[in-house]
Amino acid sequence: MDRNPGKAGEVRRLPDGSIDRRAEPSEAHPIQWSANRFKALAEASSQVISAANVSEALSTLTEAARMIIGAHQAVTSMARGPDLSQADSSMSLSDKYENWRAYQPVPAGSGIYAMVCQDNQAVRMTQAELEEDPRWRGAGINASEHPPLRGWLAAPLTARDGRNLGLIQLSDKFDGAEFDGEDQAILVQLAQFAAAAIEQKQADDALRESESRLRAVVQASPFPMMLHADDGEIKELSHKWCQLSGYSREELKTHFDWIERAYPGEGQDAAELMAQEFNEEGEIPRGEVEVRAASGEKLIWDFYNVRIGRLADGRRLQISAASDITERKLAEAFEIEYRRLLELIASGRPLEECLTAVTAAVSRLQPGVRACVLQCDLDGGIFERSYAAEINASFGEGIHNAPINELAIGTCGEAIFRGAGVTCDDIRTDERWSESWRELCLAHGIRACHSEPVRESGERCIASIMLCFSEPRRPTPWELRIAEFASHLASIAIERDRADQRLRDQEAQFHALAENIPTLCWMADATGWIFWYNSRWYDYSGTTSTQMEGWGWQSLHDPDVLPEVLGRWKSSIADGTPFEMVFPLKGVDGAFRPFLTRVVPVRDEQGKIVRWFGTSTDVAELTALRQTANLHNQIVESALDFAIITTDLEGQVTSWNGGARNIFGYDASEVIGRAADLIFTPEDRAQERADVEMRRAQKHGSAENERLHLRKNGTKFWASGLMMLLLDREGGRHIGFLKILRDRSEQKRHEEHRKLLVDELNHRVKNTLAIVQSLAQQTFRGEHSSLEARRAFDGRLFALANAHNLLTQENWESADLLAVVQAATHAHDGGGERFVIGGPSIRLEPKTAVTVAMALHELAVNAIKYGALSVENGEVRIEWHIKAGLASQPRFQLRWEEDGGPVVRPPLRRGFGSRMIERALAIELNGAAQLYFRPEGLICEIEAPIPVERNN
Repeated sequence: MDRNPGKAGEVRRLPDGSIDRRAEPSEAHPIQWSANRFKALAEASSQVISAANVSEALSTLTEAARMIIGAHQAVTSMARGPDLSQADSSMSLSDKYENWRAYQPVPAGSGIYAMVCQDNQAVRMTQAELEEDPRWRGAGINASEHPPLRGWLAAPLTARDGRNLGLIQLSDKFDGAEFDGEDQAILVQLAQFAAAAIEQKQADDALRESESRLRAVVQASPFPMMLHADDGEIKELSHKWCQLSGYSREELKTHFDWIERAYPGEGQDAAELMAQEFNEEGEIPRGEVEVRAASGEKLIWDFYNVRIGRLADGRRLQISAASDITERKLAEAFEIEYRRLLELIASGRPLEECLTAVTAAVSRLQPGVRACVLQCDLDGGIFERSYAAEINASFGEGIHNAPINELAIGTCGEAIFRGAGVTCDDIRTDERWSESWRELCLAHGIRACHSEPVRESGERCIASIMLCFSEPRRPTPWELRIAEFASHLASIAIERDRADQRLRDQEAQFHALAENIPTLCWMADATGWIFWYNSRWYDYSGTTSTQMEGWGWQSLHDPDVLPEVLGRWKSSIADGTPFEMVFPLKGVDGAFRPFLTRVVPVRDEQGKIVRWFGTSTDVAELTALRQTANLHNQIVESALDFAIITTDLEGQVTSWNGGARNIFGYDASEVIGRAADLIFTPEDRAQERADVEMRRAQKHGSAENERLHLRKNGTKFWASGLMMLLLDREGGRHIGFLKILRDRSEQKRHEEHRKLLVDELNHRVKNTLAIVQSLAQQTFRGEHSSLEARRAFDGRLFALANAHNLLTQENWESADLLAVVQAATHAHDGGGERFVIGGPSIRLEPKTAVTVAMALHELAVNAIKYGALSVENGEVRIEWHIKAGLASQPRFQLRWEEDGGPVVRPPLRRGFGSRMIERALAIELNGAAQLYFRPEGLICEIEAPIPVERNN
């Protein structure tokens, strides 16, 4: 590796500190030698400049300086601070210094190093000069091992602004020669090139470190932040950006992934617009921008941008930061729509206008999404009306009168049926609902949808709102919130409309009532100005509405009484208190009749009087009526052996004579105004016997009764009596009831001998009630509606009654199977051609007959609802035979087979009928039953034992 450049000239230090050359080289080809050295210098400078970093540049510089000038040792030191107390060093040694490679030089170990750095001047010295210089400290503790330096050359590394960056030093030139002026010139030039390159490397390293810190700051930002070029190329993203957008870094790693994803279908236009805006001088773009997250949800970000420099290719480098204001903007949008729609609803606008406005609000909150409100009828059984701002009316016409269940009409019906939101993400391929519904949606450009139920305050579903999408997809979280928002407002609108309708109905009922009651009625505003009279007023007075309006009513009053009437009426208006007074009013014949006038204030929710309602009742006949009533009371009170009671139409006691007090023990004050059934036993009250008697009396004019009654002390006694209608004297109008009874306890004691017969009857009734109780428990245990359950229960009781009638005809000994089958199917046979029945004569035990009859009833009901009897041409074949080979305990087999009905599918769950058929035969009769759900029709096979003694 060592090279010998030849002998060097003599040098000496001049007084002013500069270096002077005393002799020139004596080589044969000095020009060629210098040319080679300068060529090597150029190559070394190029290598230093192209180094990847400062450390590599130092290493390259040190090795190049040693090899070009020809020295055994070279050291380059770069200061880390204002002096060389801390430095980065690089050393290059020839083989001569092999044992010295482990030595790590300390830059501050010699004051002469500091001199070079402080003066920023090159220094060239011999070993003798070094040893004489007081600033030279030698090799320190390693001096004994260090070879002689035999000359030393150093050049400072100087920055462009004159700052010292460090130094490069050489020692021990090849063959012991001294360093000369050319060596110094080359080293100075090399140091200059190296300083410039190192300064650039330091700047590059600082830039990379700064960029690294900037990336770290961007990544750790608690806000969405992006480092990017002005054309949209992404350099770095914050974790928050990825979190909120839903995209991973890998998904956004190419140049324009974010633009393409945030602005689907418009990425290129957005990139060009961004580049144009960022390249313009002046204010940097900022503002609110809608972007699309990975989930498809719309986000609203408030962007602001900062220019931080340019990239190497000249593009601007930007930082874009954002605040996610989605929730705030959506809340603002919701608030605007909510306030506008509430004002519309509260203004009393028609329901159609309000609900159409709700659907329009959905499209404003989520452009591209259409909405439709589908309203149920009052029973919730069908869709009654539809409302949509942006969907053709033919869509609503296609759903009109459609049944509401889980299958027939898609998401809008199932949402109401289930009481929860329902989504269809692809109507074309989703086969959960009817073909007609799918075709209707596709014909109106609806490819996917989501429906939310609309509930009234009592949680009952009254409508559904359907969000319609033009492409197959699921709703975003934002769209689900819109659906709930629209559902809430639709509920308010529908309930307000129904409340208004109820109010209109009530007002109509009130006017109808006021027009038909035999009382003079009128209404006034809060000031007492009368604006309405009923027709009775005009009929009685012979006046017109124009004559009576306001205070015109004074013309009908007796002038002598009118001042008192006016004074008391005005006092009531001022105090807000009710008015009551008897005064005469002039009729159409000119005669005055006394009227009892009552006026009450009508107040609003805040308690403010908004109107007055008054009635005037003719009391001319009141005295005569009271006299007649007194006479009747005397007669009734004298009948002490009879309880004579009157009630109103609702059964509330209105009179109670002395005989009633003697028999029941109650004073009149204890019972008047109470329900008359307090004299009935608890058992009769539970059966509402008082209501039954009143209905019978209404139907037949009177109703006899003979039963146990209850005294005040709790004892029961037998009484017989009669309940009759009470009619008014004029038109025979029903005004209440009259009940007369007497104590028959003594006669009842003579009938005790019949108790045994009653006990036997009770025994049979209890057995029957046990069956009825079982039917009730099974019927009402399912999820049927109350109406459907009652009908099913009535049908089962009817089937039970038919079986009992059949057994009664046979004295409850046995029944023929043919008769049982005919009785069970007769009510469902229509024209007598729907059932084909055949089989041998078999006598059944009463218990078996009842169970078989009930099973056949359940099969018939099922066939009418879902099976062969639900269509015109369907029929049922019922056949039975005695099973062979069982002489000791014969059994019969009965087969029910349906044909010609709809396609049969196995049910998702078993109802009461199936459970009764399969379990009752097994448990009650030691029999068996099996149901086969064939597509052609249901088959049921029943097997049960035959009593030998009945069939010999």
